[in-house]
Amino acid sequence: MASHSLDGFFAPRSIAIVGASGTPGKIGAYPLHYQRHFGYSGALVLVNPGRAEIDGLQCVPSLREAQTGIDLAILAVPAEQIEAAVLDAIQARVRNVVMFSAGFAEIGEAGAVLQRRVVSALQEAGIRLLGPNCLGYVNVARSVYATFSPAMMSAQARAGSVAMVSQSGAFGGYAYAMACRRDLGLSHWITTGNEADLHVADCIEWLAGDDRTDAILAYMEGCGDGDRFVRSLRAAQAACKPVVVIKVGATARGARAASSHSAALAGDDRVFDAVLKQYGAWRVGSIEELFNAGYALSTLPRPSNQTVGVLTVSGGVGALVTDDAARLGLAMPPMPQDAQDLVLDQVPFASAANPVDITAQVMHRPELLGSTARLMLDQGGYGSLLVFLANGVRTDAGWRLQQDLAVTLRREFPDRAVVFSALSTSERTQALDALGCASFEDPSSAMHAIAALSHFAAKRPLVAAAVRSAVSPAVLGALNELEAMQLLGRYGIATPPAALAATAMEAVEAARHLGFPVVMKVLSADIQHKTEIGGVILGVTDEAAVQAAFRLLCERWETHMPGRPFEGVVVASMISGGLECILGLHRDPQFGLVAVFGMGGIQAELLADVTVRRLPLCQAEAREMVSGLKSSVVFSGYRGSAPLDIAALEAAILALSRFGEEFSEALESVDLNPLVIRKAGQGVIALDAVVQWRR
Repeated sequence: MASHSLDGFFAPRSIAIVGASGTPGKIGAYPLHYQRHFGYSGALVLVNPGRAEIDGLQCVPSLREAQTGIDLAILAVPAEQIEAAVLDAIQARVRNVVMFSAGFAEIGEAGAVLQRRVVSALQEAGIRLLGPNCLGYVNVARSVYATFSPAMMSAQARAGSVAMVSQSGAFGGYAYAMACRRDLGLSHWITTGNEADLHVADCIEWLAGDDRTDAILAYMEGCGDGDRFVRSLRAAQAACKPVVVIKVGATARGARAASSHSAALAGDDRVFDAVLKQYGAWRVGSIEELFNAGYALSTLPRPSNQTVGVLTVSGGVGALVTDDAARLGLAMPPMPQDAQDLVLDQVPFASAANPVDITAQVMHRPELLGSTARLMLDQGGYGSLLVFLANGVRTDAGWRLQQDLAVTLRREFPDRAVVFSALSTSERTQALDALGCASFEDPSSAMHAIAALSHFAAKRPLVAAAVRSAVSPAVLGALNELEAMQLLGRYGIATPPAALAATAMEAVEAARHLGFPVVMKVLSADIQHKTEIGGVILGVTDEAAVQAAFRLLCERWETHMPGRPFEGVVVASMISGGLECILGLHRDPQFGLVAVFGMGGIQAELLADVTVRRLPLCQAEAREMVSGLKSSVVFSGYRGSAPLDIAALEAAILALSRFGEEFSEALESVDLNPLVIRKAGQGVIALDAVVQWRR
């Protein structure tokens, strides 16, 4: 269903609480208390067959006795009562359901059967479901508290522009409490539980179109529907809504189960990470980073560019945050020389490049702070400026200096992000927030927040929707190496000249035609990695060596594949020189076909120097796959070596993407290993190819 169908779900005009209670601590008591305490303005229906009224509000024995067309029914009853409650909801023409109840798929097969039965009934009636086994949701602005989380008993989040979505109720409750402590203004708070119907992805997609939401924070433990998740990220990207994700439960399941090189290099979590990058989301590794990013996104403007300037009164802190910036991939270019000279004219012993350290001299000449900050934003042109003031703002005079600087910089440079790092009070931090400047006590936390801002400042291309092929794997037979190379060649992937030889004399004739030296390999669709059985012989230089190599390959075949018919030998031109890489496709369990690119041999596995992108790819993404390697400097010429043919490499990546799109439903994996990248203008060539169809 389209995300707009969730408008009535998250902004209901009427709510029924099934299992409503007036006893504090009972699950059905929380949503009733919250609606009344926080001032829900819609119609409220209480369902409790054992009570005539609760706190002065009339009860009905079942939803069948209530008004029809209720926007939202909160089911706060045990699992054994759920089926009856669902039938009542269907009879009452309820539009949406939040199911707190546990005892479903999370407990095993019996619970899963019950869950499928309940969900099937709701779906047939066109009723959307959040849960089961969830803490529900909150729409802060509309005072809808469809939850039994006790977190709302002790604190109320202020209305703001940040939405939070969590698969975990426990994390969601903790995160709500943290948002209150950090004074992070929320638009919505949603937990999805078992995700029998609504997923985190559905919520993100709906929030992307919500006028009250400017940024989305998500906590995930898994992704059950990759296409749905990608669709939600695309929607947020199109709406310019930043999505920040923390995901736990990284697993190597896909890599362990895979038989192809590209699958082993991709891995489940690496694919998830790549999908986030590909579709513009930002991944964090801790709860602290999640909230710091949300705070920065809700407080600061998107910087006009991705460069960062640091203004400090401490050389040590300047070095610390410079290291942070390097690890985060942030650019900290030096100030122009003229600007550096102006700083040094004022403070001869300052460090004037970037970071700019004006030392403790600022305590005696406070005007230096403002003049240097304006100089950095004006002549340095930095998109973001981190100002470290240590203890300098704890005095009233220091606070006035910081406040004046914030006002000045926001007025003169409205398209820059100004972040302070200093020990201060919560009241003064909130005052800076109101001025459009953020404040962190920890300078490293400030730099991580700037990294999130800088990420969303970049304009990332949206890729076209994947083209699904109707080709059935049943009509595609297993391919040997020659067949795989011929098929890939139709899509523009170059391979060496090669021929099939069924006898030693045919191998000699092929070698004469191709020219020495040659490579000889056993031919079989059943062997993916021929080197493991000694099925590859390199550098065969004459006719006698060809005959000897043919006999040796026959012997090795008999040893390792006894009783299996020998198909012959591939004789191919020997390609020397160039840089060996690996390029392939791998079917991820959640996201479908992904492209994998990395350095060849053991380097990719040992150094984990690979890039991953979900198909289909555009030109910019192919370029990112190349430049994204840690060792990508070797492609442009390193220590006197000749530049390599990067354009041809990008073209090969796009060609493989087109092949993957054409056979998207039939393919399991593709390995081009090695893919040799030659000097600029000489192209790239795949020396071996393995194509696997889905079973």
